[in-house]
Formats: sequence, structure tokens, C-alpha cells
Amino acid sequence: MQSMINRALTMGLALIAVHSSASAAGCDLSWMGSGITAAPTDSGHMIALRGTDGVIRLNEWRIKSKTWSGWMLPSNQNGVISDPWIQYSAEGGQNVYARSSTGATLQWICVRNPDGSWKINVTSNVPDGKLTPTGRVTSARFSTSGEQRLIATFADGTVKYQTWTLYAPPPASAGTWNGMWTDLGITNVVGSPWATQVTPTTVNLYVRLKDGTMRQNYWNGTSWSGWIKLPLPSAAASDPTSYFDGTGHWLDYMGTDGVPVQMMYYMGWTSSRLTTFPAKSSLVAYAPGSLTYGIDANKNVLKFAPSAPGQKSTSSQVNCLIP
Repeated sequence: MQSMINRALTMGLALIAVHSSASAAGCDLSWMGSGITAAPTDSGHMIALRGTDGVIRLNEWRIKSKTWSGWMLPSNQNGVISDPWIQYSAEGGQNVYARSSTGATLQWICVRNPDGSWKINVTSNVPDGKLTPTGRVTSARFSTSGEQRLIATFADGTVKYQTWTLYAPPPASAGTWNGMWTDLGITNVVGSPWATQVTPTTVNLYVRLKDGTMRQNYWNGTSWSGWIKLPLPSAAASDPTSYFDGTGHWLDYMGTDGVPVQMMYYMGWTSSRLTTFPAKSSLVAYAPGSLTYGIDANKNVLKFAPSAPGQKSTSSQVNCLIP
């Protein structure tokens, strides 16, 4: 992450200090949107929400204080047309990506201030390589040297990635996007892919095909394992969302009947239908077993807490007082 910060500074890009206070009423009124993603932070987790006004906002849930930081707005959004993607860095920061109406993929780098608040680096566009992704992009870290890959679906149903690499070692830590999209050898993909960081150098990548099936590809630190078909209990009507909790791999999607489906892999796949969760779009499998986000038919952000032994599952609308 520090290498990315230095890269942004060498390009003469401004740092924007973001205030972390907001009224409860303001937070409540703005917890509506069309797309949401989430990623861990060093003190909780951060969500990236594209509001009903098309603007991307960030908010961090802090476990110790049990409060939200308040909304943070990345600048220079330049006509955002996709849901955001937020990627946690092992160094403690966040990468945020979204596509704009210009055809570019925008990137912001969030870094922690000494006082615990956040500041957001305004970065330049990711080179389009003469190809324009469709839908939301995804990203992950692929090596100990800090290599990042941005992964996207294209209009022809293929999935490709672009690589950010260092060209000067620390302390300079300068780097660049290579501006080239490398094909991942799959077709008939619809919607947006989802990359899950398993370790600092290994990644699970999930995609949905036109026929409602899903495929998984695993980066083992040096190479891709190849695409495999997942044993879904029913056809998928939404993009995949996944999370690795250190033991099990979780995968959520919307079924064709409008009911969310949650799968878990540990020595084999198991699945359940989340019939008490009224989300209709933009599922985010974040720390399953304790929290899953989604958006309902009225564009409200919801959370779902799966049941513990002897307890009922709960679903509620998210606001400033509820994680």
C-alpha cells in the first residue's frame, strides 16, 4: 500500500483529508443505494456504497467503539456508472475502484491518518488498454512484491486482468499499470467477477455464466489452477460474492426465485437459502456467520446475521447505530 501512496505522490496528485464525523440523521438518510461492497480494515470493516444519486461514499464500522466513522466522499468521481469495488491491503489501507462514463476505471487509495481518520488519495485513471470493461471491476494482491491485478468482464463475455507492478524497489516503491489486458480463458460470462483474497499471495476468482452456473479459478501464488464448475443448488440470477474467514470459503448469490443463497466450503460445499433476508440485489458476503449485507427492493441497505444455536436469524436496515 505504501508503494501505491508513493506512486500517487510522485504523480503530483493531491491528498484529501476526509472528516470522520456525521450526524446520525445524515447517516440514516443516506443508507440507500444501488450497489455495495465491503472489506476489512485494521479496526473493523469499511463499506463502499453507490447511493441512489450515483455518488460513491465510504463508511467504516469500528469494532472497539461500535460506531460508524461517518460518510467519506472520494473526489473527482467523473460520472461514475458502476458499483464500487473496495480492496483491503495487508498494509492497512484500501483501494477503491469504479468505472466512469468516460470509459475509464477510476482508482482511489485510502490511507489511515495518525488520528485514526482517513484520507483519500486522488489517483489517475487505470489505462483502458483500448478495451472497456462492463459492470463492476474486482481486484486483489497477487505477490509479496505488491503486484495488484484489476479483473473485469468485457462485452464479448470474456474475463481479463491488468497488472500493477513495481519498477523501483523500496523505499522509492514506484510502479505503474501495464495498460494491457490478459485473457483468463473463459467465455459466456455475464455480470461482474468477484476476487477473494485467501492469503497475501493467493486468490479465488468467481464468475457467473449466461446459463446461471458459476465457475471458480484459483491463483496459487504462481499460476492459475484453471476454471472449475461450482455445485450450485440452484441457478444464479446475480453476480457472485465471496469471503474467506480463515477457515471456510463463503459464496452468496441471488437465486432465480429471488431468495438469497449462501454456500460454504469446508471439506466440501454446503448451502442454505436465506429465506428471512429480504435483500434483492448487491449481496456482500462479509464475515458470514456474523454479517452479510444486501439491498432491498426499496434501495435500503440491509444486514443479515445468521442464526447461532438456539437463536433466530435476524435481518435489519443499516444506519449509523447498527453495523
